[in-house]
Amino acid sequence: IDTAASGQLTLAGQFSSTYVGWTSGAAMYRSGKILQFGGNSNGAVVIDITGAQPVVTPMASMSSQRQWVSGTVLADGRVVATGGSAVENQLSDVNTSAEVWDPATGQWTVGPSGLRARLYHSTALLLPDASVMVSGGGAAGPLANKHTVGRLASVFSGDLYDLQLGLVLFGQTNPGNDAYAKA
Repeated sequence: IDTAASGQLTLAGQFSSTYVGWTSGAAMYRSGKILQFGGNSNGAVVIDITGAQPVVTPMASMSSQRQWVSGTVLADGRVVATGGSAVENQLSDVNTSAEVWDPATGQWTVGPSGLRARLYHSTALLLPDASVMVSGGGAAGPLANKHTVGRLASVFSGDLYDLQLGLVLFGQTNPGNDAYAKA
């Protein structure tokens, strides 16, 4: 990328279709190092953009294909993948588990599972206590992933993943009925 004057973009190559797709996820886990995963397959690659030419290195695969997967960088540089399914925004081979990728080993570890499918329009956010809040997903499509609480407007549902304890907290919209699941 040349940002001088009106700018210019020079193509540096093309990914294998195994590792691309508009439904894949990506996270820059370290300066100039991007993990791209999911989409067309359960594959993952690291894209190193620190040199003159990008270098693409295949990594270990996730446990299943995840279209519309969310990626969240943890404070220690690991990346957690949440949500997704084998068929774009459909309840087909849904993966509700958190999978954590470790840049030191290039391997994925399956963690705790959430209660709801998280598909198109889902989000994942790292919280100050190192837990990951995952919410939404599936609208427009097979799910709305929201609750109506009394006279209140609809509130989007969420799962809270505590990867250190291997727990998922469910029912964020109704604190009196929270339930815990141990991975």
